[in-house]
Amino acid sequence: MPQSQERSQKRRRSASTKQSPSATETRAALQDSALKHFGARGFLAASVHDIARDAGVNVSLVSYHFGGKEGLFKACLERAGTDQLSVAMRILSKEPETIDEIRIRLEMFVDEMFLYGISNPDMFAILYRDLNSEFHLVEDIFKETFLKMFELLSKFFETARKCNLIADWAQPNLSAMQLMGSVIHTLRSDSIREKIFNQTISNPDVRSLSRNYIVKSHLLGLTTRN
Repeated sequence: MPQSQERSQKRRRSASTKQSPSATETRAALQDSALKHFGARGFLAASVHDIARDAGVNVSLVSYHFGGKEGLFKACLERAGTDQLSVAMRILSKEPETIDEIRIRLEMFVDEMFLYGISNPDMFAILYRDLNSEFHLVEDIFKETFLKMFELLSKFFETARKCNLIADWAQPNLSAMQLMGSVIHTLRSDSIREKIFNQTISNPDVRSLSRNYIVKSHLLGLTTRN
């Protein structure tokens, strides 16, 4: 057998034994790539061809696994929302019995939100920039994940009020909105803070200081009785 033909057969045998990525691996690769493109360019400007290229797969697999660009966008939001809801359920589902327990659980919750924002800047950019404009695409996912997380936090404050741990004038929904608003603002302004003050919540000491300040100032207001 000519050497060229033998080499060709070896290449074919090698290609046939090489394992292709599983469906789970392909979906994960596409979502990871999509997060970067959606985060950097937004839903409308992001290209499925660029997403597939960076994921190392054929562009047709976007439609095969997700039904297209919109389905891929939804899958990214659903994964993030499910992760965050799981964290909130773990920390906030138990009814608080003391003011110290409220403080500790809120510190844990804020810490988790900070760490998620630091570790997933692309998702944070999507949530902040695209959620409003593309809400019609992900309304059902938002209600089943992010909204439920907010409702858990609001219920946590409501239980604390019923147990007379915080003032009876405290409004659970407003309390939850203010706490989450402080966290989101801290994450959003972190790059400016780093440029001006050389401080970033990526630094554990700065993150701890920011977390403690948010929770302490929030609770001091809620425990004032008049």
